[in-house]
Amino acid sequence: MTVPQIVLTVLVGLAWLFMSFWAEPLFPLGSPAWLGMTIGVVLLAALIFFWRKVQRLALKMSVLVGLFVFIGVGAILGGGIWLLVRFTPSVVGGAAQTESSTRPEVTLRFIYPKGPALELINQSDVLAREIKWTVVLWNIDTLSERTDPLPIPVQTFDWIRPNQKSGPNGLFTAPTVKALLTSGNRLFGSTSVICPDCVRGWTYMVYIKWRDGGWYSKVMNEVSGDLIVPKKFTAEDVLAFFEDSINNIPEKDRIPITDR
Repeated sequence: MTVPQIVLTVLVGLAWLFMSFWAEPLFPLGSPAWLGMTIGVVLLAALIFFWRKVQRLALKMSVLVGLFVFIGVGAILGGGIWLLVRFTPSVVGGAAQTESSTRPEVTLRFIYPKGPALELINQSDVLAREIKWTVVLWNIDTLSERTDPLPIPVQTFDWIRPNQKSGPNGLFTAPTVKALLTSGNRLFGSTSVICPDCVRGWTYMVYIKWRDGGWYSKVMNEVSGDLIVPKKFTAEDVLAFFEDSINNIPEKDRIPITDR
């Protein structure tokens, strides 16, 4: 190994140290960006170290064969880097830099059984912005008169600090909603919460007996934050949707609506 090769290898190592520590905001330790940068530095150092062997090998190979080898090696290295970045949750020193730790996750809970409201909960360590929540409920006892859901508007919340909550947000305070309810009415439907940067959305099935109480249940396999509604808004379809959903939600998965 020649002196220039040694000097270049040392400079590459120093560059890695600089990018790892002094430029840490751009390449946080354990992050996919840091991993890709580290692999690139190792490959560059290896190329410098074995430069003479690489030169001799290149002279023995035709241009076409060399091109194919270059493309093949590049594809293998690129695929390997992608797999490491995609599927490795932590890299160095037990650092747990996972997607869920760097993106917000917002859930919700219903409170006040006599007049339910909801709270939005940012259960992540990062700021959540532009949170959208939607509640779609049918009055099961008045389907002969109205088959549309209650006119509860879609709402957004500007931001929630890490590990904080917002609310309570009223659902039934508008006169246009109150006029459609009487004590004992059974309300059923779904609600969802999502934000542009959220790691996932959350969807819930909701049952409320007006002025009495109710429960809600997480839909674990629905990660997009989409609502679950009947295929058609006819009395028969809404009633069938209500009965099928009630029968398929176990008691253990029903979270009671309680006071704070």
